[in-house]
Parts: sequence; C-alpha cells; structure tokens
Amino acid sequence: MQPNDVRGISIKWIVLAAIMSITAAFSGIVGWGILQSWSVYRAAQEQQQFDLGANRFIKGLYEVLLERLASNNALQAPGAASASTASAIEAHRKTVSENFDFGLASLEQREFPEKQRLVSALKSSLRMADDYRKRSDEAIRLPRERRDSDLVKTFVPVMTEMVNASLKLWFHALYSVAKNDPQLARLATIKEIGWRMREFSGLERSIVSAAIASGTALGPDQLSVIAGYRARVSVLWGQLQNLTADAAGDPGIRAAMREAEQKYFQGFEPLSDQLRKLAAAGEKYPMTASQWVETTNPQIGSLLEVLYAAVKAGEAITASALERATRDLIIELAVLISSILLGGICAWAVFARVTKPLSQLASALSELSDGNLDVLLPGVGRGDEIGKMARAVEAFKIKSSEKARKEMNEHAARERVAVEQRRADMHKLADEFEAAVGSIAAGVSSAATELASSAEVLTKNADSAAQATTLVATASKEAAANVQSMVSATEEMSSSAMSD
Repeated sequence: MQPNDVRGISIKWIVLAAIMSITAAFSGIVGWGILQSWSVYRAAQEQQQFDLGANRFIKGLYEVLLERLASNNALQAPGAASASTASAIEAHRKTVSENFDFGLASLEQREFPEKQRLVSALKSSLRMADDYRKRSDEAIRLPRERRDSDLVKTFVPVMTEMVNASLKLWFHALYSVAKNDPQLARLATIKEIGWRMREFSGLERSIVSAAIASGTALGPDQLSVIAGYRARVSVLWGQLQNLTADAAGDPGIRAAMREAEQKYFQGFEPLSDQLRKLAAAGEKYPMTASQWVETTNPQIGSLLEVLYAAVKAGEAITASALERATRDLIIELAVLISSILLGGICAWAVFARVTKPLSQLASALSELSDGNLDVLLPGVGRGDEIGKMARAVEAFKIKSSEKARKEMNEHAARERVAVEQRRADMHKLADEFEAAVGSIAAGVSSAATELASSAEVLTKNADSAAQATTLVATASKEAAANVQSMVSATEEMSSSAMSD
C-alpha cells in the first residue's frame, strides 16, 4: 500500500469526492434558487405580456366608446352624415382593430376562470355589433326619416352590450392575474374605477349629445338617468380616494385624480347642467353635437387618465419585478458557474499542488530509505507546507549523507591504519627472521671455519695414517661442501626477507 493510500483508496480520490460533494451540494442549493428565480422571471414576463395585451385591449375598447358616440350622433342627426363624420368613425374602427383585436388574442392565451364562456359571449356580441355597424354605415348616408327606427333605438344598447361583454372578460382576466399580488390587486381595482367613471360620464354625455343632435330638450326620464350616472361616479370617486389615501399611493395616480377633479367635477358637470337648463328654458343649444364631444372629450377623458395612471404604475411594478428577477437569475447563474469552476480549480489544485507533489515526495523518500542519498527531493523551493516537509527531509538527507561520509572516512582511516600496522608487523617479522637467520648463518660459518681449521690440523697431523687422513680429508670436503650450501641458502633467505 502506498503512503497516500487508506485501505486501498487513494487520498486524492477521497479529497476529490469531498470536493465534488461540497460542489454538488452548493450547486444544488444555488440551482434551487435559480429555479425559483426562473419561475419569478417567467411570471414577471407573463405579467408584462399580459399587461401589454390587456392595456391595448382596453385602449381599443375606449375607441369603441368613441365610435359608438360618433355613430349614434350620426344616427340621431336629421341629415345624412358628412364625409368627415364617416371618416372619423372609420378612424375609430381602425384604432379598435389595431388594439382591441391584438388585446383579445393576448387575453385568450391566458388561463383564468370562466375564460371560455366569457370569450364565447364576447365573440357572439361582436358578431352582432359588426352587423349593426354595417347597418349603421348604410343608415347614416340617409336622412333621418328614411333610417330604420329600430336600428336608431337599438344601436347604442347593442354596442353597449359588446362593451360590457368586453369589460367582463377584461375584469376577470385582470383580477385573476393580480390576485396573488396586493399591489397589482389594488391597481386592478383603480383601473376598474377609472373605467367605470369614464363609462358613466360617457353615457351622460351620449344622452346630452343625442339631445343636441336631435335639437330636443332632455326629458324627465333622461334627467333621472343622468342623475343616476352622476351618483355612481360620485360613489366610485369616494372609493378611489379611499384606495389612494395612504402615503404609499402612486404619485401618478394622485396627479391624475387632481386633474380629473378639476376637469370633470369643475368642468364637465357644470357645462352639462348649463346646457340642460338652456334647453329646459326653450333656448337653442350653443354648440353642435360634434363641438360638445370635442369640448367634453378631455373633461371626461381625465377620468380615464386615472385608469392609465394605474396602468403605468402596474407596468412599473412589473418592469421592476422583471428587472429584479433578471438580476437575481444572472447573479445565481454566475454563482453556479463560479461554484463549478471553483470546484474544478480546487480539484486541480489538489491534484497539481498536493497529491502529485506528495506522491513525488513519497517516491523520493522511498529511494532515500533504500539508501540512495543522491536522490533529488521535489518541492524544496516551495513556500507551503509541502516545501517545509521537503526541506526537513532534505536536511535529514544532508545529515545522513554527512554521517555516511564520516563513517566511510573513519572506516578508510581504520583500514589504512590496519594496513600500515600489518606492513609494520611484516617488516618487524622479516627483520626478526633475518636476524635469526643471520645468527644461524654466523654460527654455521663459524663452525665451518673451525671445521676448516680442524681439517688443516688433521691434515697436518695425518702423517701417521694415510688412509685415515684420506678418509678424514674426504669427510672434511663433504662437510665443507654442506656448509657452503647452507651458507648459500642462508644468504638467499636473508635476501628474500629484505625484499619483502
């Protein structure tokens, strides 16, 4: 088993598994946040798309009101409609087509309670309204006495039915989408109030406009209806004030309310009352129906501006929510990518900066334990903990190397001393042997000299017995020869000892 293994599992894989687990856990948390942010982002996107469709739908519906008024005035007028009147009606219808149809298609894509029933009812009323539009276009080309009286009486109710069907669809969709957001829910109520006030004031204007177009005074029934419309506007205005009383109210809505108070309550209502009184006194109306419409458009339109202010406030809330959701989504995606990159960098750092250097250091330590003191230790120049370990081992290696060299030097010195001692002992032995052999040689030489002297004496004294003398001489020669051989051998041994 390697030093960096634990029960057969490499430490680097353990560390990698830990890093990956931490990265996966953190990424999971961030991923959950991304899913939530994505959900909020999609909801904000859908809300923005809904606002766009719903706002264009109500803008187109407002043009329906203007178209209804223009067509009804033309139907009530005694003479045939002028080209400018027909052109104005067509312009209103073009705006309706550009906005109302787009808004209706957008609302149909949204899911909300009773959508199918409401859409079906609206399309049914639209078909009837389109039929009455065609009939109205034909009728206004004729003088009043030649027009279909039933068409003149029922045109406004039919168009109003289409408007009401549109409003039901719009309000259902509006409140369904806004029900989970208190701010949007309050703005939905303000939008409805703004529309209702404009609707009731428009109905009053239509009654007055029809009277001006026909040149007749308002009857008691018409005056009663107008009083009812004004009472509804008054109630709605009180509700609107209650909804916008808190300090957190949108400043745009408050500004629209101030303008509506000035233009409608201080402008339209007094003007309508003045015309009613003039007609009741038998006097001629001081303006035509078209002049009345042009004069009162900004006055009752100021009530609709409350709706548009609420629309802008809702768009601002939706845009802010979308911006926050986009920012949160980008941040969380960046955090997720960063965590993955950080996990990868940590894994690479573990391999490149920890496990690989440790593995190399372990291999070098293995060689060092085998006695290889010349092995190069990796990581000596590093400034981290691995570098400290490598420098500590390097110091140990240097000390071990110095100790080994010292021991080798001491061993070599001991060997040299032993060799010198053996050499000295050999010389001493040789000297002692040489001295011993020399002593022996000297003794033998002395003995030979004495034998030679004795031989001469014996030779000189051999006169008495020749044979004895001859034998003695022979023996003397042999002895002399032996002595000479011994002397030669002694000299050779002495020479050999000296050469060693």
